[in-house]
This record gives sequence, structure tokens and C-alpha cells, in this order.
Amino acid sequence: MVGISFLSQAQVYGTVSGKIYAQEGENALAGVTVILQGTSQGAISDIDGQYLLRQVPAGEYTLQFRYLGFQTKIITGVKVEPGKITTLNVGLERAASARLSEIVVTASFRQNSIQALYADRKKQSVISDGISADMIARSPDKHMGDVLQRISGVSVEDGKFAVVRGLAARYNETLLNHAPAPSTEPDVKAFSFDIIPSEMVDQVVVYKTLTPDQPGDAAGGAIQVRTKDFPALPYFSVSLGTGYNSQTTFRDFYTGRSKGNLDFLGWVGQSRNLPSAFQQVRQLYATLSTDQKISITQQFPNTFGAVSQPPSFLPFSAQLAGGNTLTLHSGRKIGYMAAVSYNYSHQVLNQDQAQYLLSKEEIYDLHSDIYQKKVRTGALLNLAYSSAHCKLAWMTFASNEFHNDFYIRTGNIFVSSDQVNPVYSLNQHIAQQGLYLTQLMGSHQMGNNHLRIDWTTSYGRSYRSEPDQRILTIEKKNGSSNYALYLSNENSPAVNTAARIYSKLHEDIYNAQISLSVPFRWNSESQLLKAGISETYRQRLFSILALGYASDLDPYGRGATIDISKDVTIENLFSDTNINRYRILLANIPQNTKDYTGKSHLSAAYVLVENHFFRNLLQLTWGVRTEYNFQQLISLNQPTQKYENLDLLPSINTTYHVQPQADIRLGYYRSVNRPEFRELAPYRYYDYNRNFIVSGNSELKRSLQDNLDLRVEYYPEADEIFSFSLFYKHFQQPVEQVNLGNDVLSYDNANHAYDYGFELEMNKRLNFLIHSPFWNRIFLYGNFSYLDGGVNFQGQNQRRPLQGLSKYMINAGISYTSDRGDFSLSVLFNRNGERMIFRGENDGLDTYEHPRNMLDFQASKKFFHQRFQCRLTLSNLFMQHTQLYYKYGNTSHIRFDPKQDRIISDVQEGLTAGISLRYLISR
Repeated sequence: MVGISFLSQAQVYGTVSGKIYAQEGENALAGVTVILQGTSQGAISDIDGQYLLRQVPAGEYTLQFRYLGFQTKIITGVKVEPGKITTLNVGLERAASARLSEIVVTASFRQNSIQALYADRKKQSVISDGISADMIARSPDKHMGDVLQRISGVSVEDGKFAVVRGLAARYNETLLNHAPAPSTEPDVKAFSFDIIPSEMVDQVVVYKTLTPDQPGDAAGGAIQVRTKDFPALPYFSVSLGTGYNSQTTFRDFYTGRSKGNLDFLGWVGQSRNLPSAFQQVRQLYATLSTDQKISITQQFPNTFGAVSQPPSFLPFSAQLAGGNTLTLHSGRKIGYMAAVSYNYSHQVLNQDQAQYLLSKEEIYDLHSDIYQKKVRTGALLNLAYSSAHCKLAWMTFASNEFHNDFYIRTGNIFVSSDQVNPVYSLNQHIAQQGLYLTQLMGSHQMGNNHLRIDWTTSYGRSYRSEPDQRILTIEKKNGSSNYALYLSNENSPAVNTAARIYSKLHEDIYNAQISLSVPFRWNSESQLLKAGISETYRQRLFSILALGYASDLDPYGRGATIDISKDVTIENLFSDTNINRYRILLANIPQNTKDYTGKSHLSAAYVLVENHFFRNLLQLTWGVRTEYNFQQLISLNQPTQKYENLDLLPSINTTYHVQPQADIRLGYYRSVNRPEFRELAPYRYYDYNRNFIVSGNSELKRSLQDNLDLRVEYYPEADEIFSFSLFYKHFQQPVEQVNLGNDVLSYDNANHAYDYGFELEMNKRLNFLIHSPFWNRIFLYGNFSYLDGGVNFQGQNQRRPLQGLSKYMINAGISYTSDRGDFSLSVLFNRNGERMIFRGENDGLDTYEHPRNMLDFQASKKFFHQRFQCRLTLSNLFMQHTQLYYKYGNTSHIRFDPKQDRIISDVQEGLTAGISLRYLISR
């Protein structure tokens, strides 16, 4: 009976919500009285101009908006549908006198909606693209990784990392509710957007030019994600999902012998920690006798080898989410939203790898079958309070990801023209990483002058634990018919032969910022002065221990050769018996072992002025930001590394409103890009996946960029756009990842670089083909970016792109959404041009990623009064491989030449299908 009453109530009532702003200056208006004519219902807008009318009986209404000093506005034909949210944003015109404030302006719901859309576009003082909550709600997207693909100039790698205008992730900044988000990845500056559920997002904006109140580290763009504070409807949803992958599901699956009791929850537990016998003598281990080292080596679990698993089963995902808004007296309200999620999946990848010299002579040819177990858990909680003059909000979320990756690698090493050594290698790599972020935010409006203070404090922690990575490589040398393990003495163990690696990282980031906004009038037009300061402190603790197996069997220090046979197998190779027999011990690998502490302090201050001229036809936003950054890296037995910079970052953005549907924007800003701790840390890490040694460079310098943009925008109808942009960027000392040859990657500064290009965007209904309601629901959208440029590296001008830059980028799609919003279809196409992965240096070669075509399909259907949703996705329909290649010959022509160039990596992922079911309870 309760369920029937709950359902019927939702069928009778709807909700009206929106934002009220001043049409001149587009500032939010707090304290506006909203009246639903013909009823006793009403509301008062809060400090952000938001209002909410709940429990409105289904029907058609007229709404009245009254505010002192502004003309009263009446909106007719507002249709309220049962169980749905009607969004109505309203702009009020300032009255020139008290008498004119008595004038009443009347508009229809459709007229007002179009005006509100144009006004929302106009109020952006910078070149930007974005997507709002109502557009997200009409799409079948589950998380922010899906949503970002719908924004012009943005592509998504691996379903989670954003690339803006083809620039690498290091040039993008992610902001959550205006506060910087910690990197979710330990070694690079990148944010994993798939940890944020789409239904908890209010708005996403990608800023392609910056103003002084935004962080300066964003030459590519700043991605602002604003989460919802106040759900328009109370809701509780349950989502379940599963899927299929063409080369994983129901196929053979293998894993290593190391297992943890908490793996299914995504936690590594304690079972893989260093043995206590080693931990007790870790600092003195090198001074122990050989017999003592052999005894301690026997304390390490013998977990080498492969274990056959049952065929890979279907993945599983689940999410619970809910929220509500409580309305109090005098327009005050309290909102809350929460979500928890769990995902478990398998994936099988097939990878072919090769390595070549400058002479094109092949060094090795390898094939890897990669078996991955993945567990992801997440939680999010938002609490908010608002009134006409105050708003407080607390947001916190946590994400944890667990990987158990097992590699079986086979292939050949080409020693000479007449000697080929077959190899067989195993690697089990277990990692747990995650992110925790909590924010407390406030906004306060004071006095009749509408002075506004905004402040934010936040704390974030990212972490990564990789316990007991085990690498083993056996080889057939000199024409032998049997595989053998070749161990050196304890002075030179090889990390890629037989090793155990333990690493741990955690990073804390603290941020506090406050700003004061002072609106004023000059020359009878609205102006704004804004000033603020920001403090950010980061501390990273990192430890990696690489232990290689060695042998003391040979009295002359030549190690040992251990043949693999019926008696000595991979599974018992490091048993107590064989350790004693071959006098096997673990030895530290100094160049791959490192502990360091990284500290960073960033202080920023800015002043911003927003001017309006010629009755708001011309908008000018200008100012300057100052950033002082201090970085320090402390490593054991090495000099402390210190880096200090003071940067002045000016910016100016101009918008000319040619007509209500068209704008011309021009912007300039200076940005900065700083090396990450991992790039500066002087240690070598063996990346088994890519078969490269990755080395840091303590001599890196920060880079400055000058950015210039011009854009013309035209909005023929609501939700439609045509735009054309030109941009130019100049980089001083850009940081690039370089290929040094001999399977070694590092980082280096180029002298300078530049890139330029253009961007086209279109979002258009197809009703111009056939005037019918059906064609009015079909959208064709797409964007195309073309980039070119050059680099001066080590004093030589190179007509090659910046490392990480794609030559071009194509995003296109077509979507259909039914009039009732209960059925949607979309097809998405993506193609990125040749992208430089590593720049060649010394004996290394330029490495590029080959373009590939990506086609995805999504369909969504809602049933039972739109409470039950079924969503189908098909990804990677073309099943094209991810390929990397070495560029030979004329390096200014970067397109792959099959006659000259060589493929060095080829990864096949297969086609993925997914189905999810969601049940929504709302009132």
C-alpha cells in the first residue's frame, strides 16, 4: 500500500526549479519572490539565485518574479508534468527608476527559455564549452568519463582521462567545485573522471581561456565539475550492470599464485607485505653474511608461477544513490546527496612488442597475454544549506581501485644474425590506488551593495600500494633445448630477470582560498571587482624497494645457471631446497630503489575586473594572477632538490555580443606548467608493461605558455550552436618524455615550442530536413580540431608536434531522445590523429601512437512511469588495435610509413558490450 501511494503521488505532482539572474551583468539574484499564480505556493531564491517549487499539481501555470529595483516578470504557459522537473531560468531587467520598477514584462515559457540560454552563454567571460545537468539527464551516460565525450574539443582516453584540444593531460587542470582536485594517478598529472556518477553533477565547463581567479597550470584547459547541492526531487536509485567482452568473457583466464583474502573488496591486505625477518634488518641487510641473506630469502613466499582459473565470467557493477532537499521557513533549504558503488571485472589483452636500433635492426619480438582482475569501489556525500544571503556546503568522496595483472610473455631475443634466444617471462603486478577528497565551502552576501565573499577549504589524499610485484624471465641461450634462469652475483642482480618489487606512495594536498566580489556601477552599467588569495600545500611520501635474485654458488662470482626441468620448475624454483642448493639470495638493486619526500607550497593572489560597455554589448574581463611555487625533494644520501619560482600571469578576455544569437570572443592568458615529483625524482623504475626503464631528471625546469584565442559563436536555436575558433600557443621550456634508446625513457626540457590550429563545433537539430516532431528530437553534433606546430629541442628546430599532442581530433555523433524522454539512442565516433608518445633523444627514436577509429553505441529505455531504466552500450565496435611506432626517415612527416617505420607495440582489447538496469524511486 505504501508503494502504491508513493507511486500515485509522483504521477500527480511535478517540480519547477531554476535560476534567477540580472540580465545586465548576469549576476545571480538572491531574495527574489517567486509566485505560482492561482495557488498559495511560492518560493524565495537563495544566494546563488536558485529557487524550487515542489509538489506542484500537474497542469499549465503562470509564474511571477518580483524583486526590488527590477521590473516584475511574468512567464506564461509553464507546463508541469507529473513526476518531472520543469527547468525555468529567468533574467530580470533593472528598473531605471522606482516608477519603472512597476512595469510588468510578460513572456511565454518558450521565449523565456531561449532568452535564458543566450544569457547563460553570454555571461561566460571566457572561451568555454560545457554541458548542464538537464542535458546530462537526457543522455544515458553513467559517469563523467562518458559525459566529457560530448563536449567540444575534448576526447577521453581509457574511458576516464580527459584530453583537451589534443594536449597531454599534464596541461589540463581539474577543479571540483572551484577547488583543485588531487591527481588520481601517482606518476602523472591526471584525474580519473569515471569515479564521479553523472547524476550527481550539476554542470561541467571546460575553460579554454583563463581568468585570474582560475589556477594558472592549464595551458590546455581547466575542467570545472560542479556537483549538485539541492536535488529538485527526492530520489533513491539502485543500479546493477554486467557486460561482455569479445576476447575476455568465457575465455581461459590465468593469474599468479599470490592471493589475498580481501582482493574481492579491492584491498591488498597484509599477506603480501615484506617478511618480518627482512623488515627487522632492512637497513643492515647489505652488511649481513651470505648465509644470513639466504636464510632471510627463504622467508619470502614462493609464489612464482601461473594458476589456471575457471573461464572468465561476466563483470558485475552495483550502485546505490539517493538525495533530497528539505525546504524551511523564509526560503532556507537543506540538501543532501549520497552514492556508493562497486565494480568487479576481468579483462584479457593481447600485446605484441618489438624493439629496433637506429639501423632498423630488430632486437627482440615479444607477445604478451595480459590477464587483469579489477575491483573499484566508491562513495560520495554532499550536504548543503542555503538562504537568501548565505550558503554552506560540504562535499566528500572516496574512490579505491584494485588491479591484479598477470602477464605471460613469450618471444625471441635476436642476439646476432645467426643466434636467436627464445624467452619466457611471467609477471604478477598487484596495485591498490585511490583518492579521498573533502571540501567545505561557503558563500556570503552582505549589505545592499551585494558584496560577496566566497571561500573554500579542502583536503585530499591520493595513495598507491604495489606489494610484491614478481618478475621472472627464463631463456634458451646458445641453442639450448631447455629454458634456464641465468642469475648473476649479488653485486649486479637484474630487475627484469628475477625480482620482487615493493612500492608505496601517499600524497596529501591541502587547499584554502577566499575571494571578495564587489559589484558597482560605472557609466550607468554594471561592473565587478574581484580579488582573492589561495594557498595549496602538498606532501608526498614515496618508497620503492627492488630486490633481485642472485646466486653465490660460483666461487668466482659468475652467478648460476639453473635449468628448468622436471625436477626444477617455475613453481618450485625458489623453494627452500633449491635456494640452498643453488645458494640463491635476494640483493638490493640500488638504481631501482629509492625513498623520497616531496613537498610543494603554492601561494596565489589575483585581481580581476569585469567591465560592461555599450549597454552590455561589450564585455571585458581582465586582471593578473601571481603564483609563488616552492618544491622540495628530499632523498636519502642525496642532496636536497629545491625549486622556486615566482610567476606573473596576466589575462584579458573580450566578448562582443553582435546580436542575441551571436558572439565574438578574443582572449589572451599566460599559464605555467611545473614538473611533477616523479619526473624530478632521480631513480629508475622498470615498467614491465612497456618493457622500458623510466628514469627521473632532477634538472627539469618549469614551463611558461602564452595562449591566444579567437572564437565566433552562433546559436540559431536553444541547444544549437555553430562555432569557429583559432588558437596559438607558445611554450617556453616545455617538459617532454623522451626516448633515450636502450629501452630507457626519461624527461627533458625542450628549448621552446609552439602550436596553432583551429576548432569547429556544430550541434544542430535535424528538423531543418523535415519539419516534424520526430526530426526535432534528433541531434547531429560534432567537432573537429586541427593542430600543427614545431619544437626547438637541443638547439635544433624540428617540424614535429609537442610530446603528447595529437595532430587532429574528430568527435562526432548523432542522438535521438523521445519527446517524453523515456527512450534515447546515440552513436559516437572518435578519431585522434598521430600523437607523439616519446621524443627521441641521443640513440632513441620518436615514438607515435597510430590513429584509430572508435565507434560506440548507446541505447536507453525507461519503463513503469520512467522509474525503471535499461541501458545498453557497445564500445570499440571497430575493434581497431592500439599501435605505437618508431618514426624513421623524414621525421617532419609523422604519418606512419609501412616501408620505413616499425611497429613497436600492438594492443588488442576486443569489443565490449554492457547492460545496466536502474530503478529510481522519487516523489
